Amino acid sequence: MVQKSVLMVVCAVRFNYNICRGTADVFNILSGGVALVRGIGIDVVEIERIDKLIEKYGSHFLEKVFTPGEIAYCNQKAHPALHFAGRWAAKEAFYKALPESFQPFATWKSIEVLPENASGRPEIRVLSFDVADNFQKEKITSLLISISHERTICTAIVILS
Repeated sequence: MVQKSVLMVVCAVRFNYNICRGTADVFNILSGGVALVRGIGIDVVEIERIDKLIEKYGSHFLEKVFTPGEIAYCNQKAHPALHFAGRWAAKEAFYKALPESFQPFATWKSIEVLPENASGRPEIRVLSFDVADNFQKEKITSLLISISHERTICTAIVILS
């Protein structure tokens, strides 16, 4: 059922490129070929929940879940909890997108989610050798991410292909 749904989405993107321009890159349409989507993960988190965890557990919580780079990035913002919540949602979405074979060694700090450049667009950096090695074995070559913030919630989606 999942493969059929993905195929329908791919067909919609291939034949309605002008309508679906933003998602065309997701499916890597080159020379009429389509890259396989290997995993999709999505997560939604209440910003207040992350804020309460930070208040209750402080640096212990932050250092367990986030990398030093993520902590530094979020703490420099006017509302750090908003940015920590976005990274939490991104990490959850990433783990949901992973094939089952990755589960034994994927941890919170296997990845780092930081802006790729001045544009502020998020990028996933794989820090774990085991995860990177398995991406090569599984022929996963693309990690796409989007994070969105609203007043009270953050959401993220990750697509592996």
